[in-house]
Amino acid sequence: MSEAAEPLVYLLYGEDVPGMQSFLDALAHRLLGEQGAKDFNFVRLDAQKEDEERLYAECMTLPFWGERRLVVYANPLVRLRSTQAQKRFIQLLEGLPVTTCLVLWVEDHWIPTGRDKGWALMRGTGKWLFDWVTRAGHRGVEKAFPFPPLNQMPGWILQQARALGGTFTPEAANTLASLVGNDTYQAHQEILKLLTYVDYRRPVSGDDVLLLTAPVGHANVFDMTGAVVQGDAKRALRHLEVLLEEQDPVNLLALIVREFRLLLLARELLEAGESEVQAIGEHLKVQDFVARRLVDTARHYPLPQLEATYQQLFETDLAIKSGLLEPRLALEQLVVNLVGLRKAGPQPMRG
Repeated sequence: MSEAAEPLVYLLYGEDVPGMQSFLDALAHRLLGEQGAKDFNFVRLDAQKEDEERLYAECMTLPFWGERRLVVYANPLVRLRSTQAQKRFIQLLEGLPVTTCLVLWVEDHWIPTGRDKGWALMRGTGKWLFDWVTRAGHRGVEKAFPFPPLNQMPGWILQQARALGGTFTPEAANTLASLVGNDTYQAHQEILKLLTYVDYRRPVSGDDVLLLTAPVGHANVFDMTGAVVQGDAKRALRHLEVLLEEQDPVNLLALIVREFRLLLLARELLEAGESEVQAIGEHLKVQDFVARRLVDTARHYPLPQLEATYQQLFETDLAIKSGLLEPRLALEQLVVNLVGLRKAGPQPMRG
């Protein structure tokens, strides 16, 4: 492929952060050679820390002892809220030299149902950017990175372990998948921990996983969800305080999103007439005791409430990533709002 035909802008977005990183690593290796991200021509910026002038300067700098320059710009939407800022940014994209490849890194989350179904940011505040990239022809490429389906996680874990230089038994991969779900970032961290535990000398076993891995935050997140269902804001906030002592707020929000995604899927199965806990657990790829608690809670959450809850989760995620609210305050407001939705919502299903 000639330089003129090489894409100049990549828009990477989604929930699968390890998948995004793997794609970036491969791109860096292809454009910059074996050094990849270690090359002089690789620059990584974050809009939450760097101003526009730094981005413009890096994009316009000529490669040093090479043919291409790779600039990664994370969280670009943080600084692109006004129409004027968006126009300036588009001018930058349209004026990129052919020696620069700009990767726009957007961590987004998928809304699985309702009128807002789709990628929250790419359908919302980032739609103008998504539209520009899709209309840019050979200059731009957009690529989504959803979480893998739950039933593919055991295979994903086996593949990741091999890529890291170790191995898992199939039982260990299934056990880990049942504990972390399809959260690839958390799964990746657990794989590293488990491979270190066995010193890469033997396959990780199911017993190893049960010994070292817990469904991080799950019990407390579930307890907090239970307090929300009961309309008990004080108790829900107490659970939140405990969770915030153990978890980064952004990671905690991801766990809360996963909890409500599972509740939504459980509720949809109940609506479809499935009432067997074991069957629901098999469908969701979670252990029976987790499925039982999800079903019990989902019975108290009518579908409209869960759709409204996802809107609240989207707004909280956007407020944190755009810098509008401090993460801890954003989560506290989220819990209060979810309790309000619960109190104002329709009656739970019976049976």
